[in-house]
Amino acid sequence: MTKEGGTIISIPTGLSEEVRLKAASKGVQGYFFLVESNGSDMEQIALLLKNGILKPHIFETYGFDQMREAHLQQETGKTVGKLIVTT
Repeated sequence: MTKEGGTIISIPTGLSEEVRLKAASKGVQGYFFLVESNGSDMEQIALLLKNGILKPHIFETYGFDQMREAHLQQETGKTVGKLIVTT
């Protein structure tokens, strides 16, 4: 839950009108960003991760053979953080 005065930023799906209205009624700002990455940006992000400046929130790590479980988790709408699939 986002506190009053907080901000919601949606990158992959945008914000529905319902979410915008609910957020606004609670004093929360909602924004949608469409991003386009490039190799240089990815290198900078990788460096920040490597140096511990950025710390991702990992919800769960799955093996490739657990892809179905990873999808089912994502579909719950209750995943907070990233789902990692390893080979």
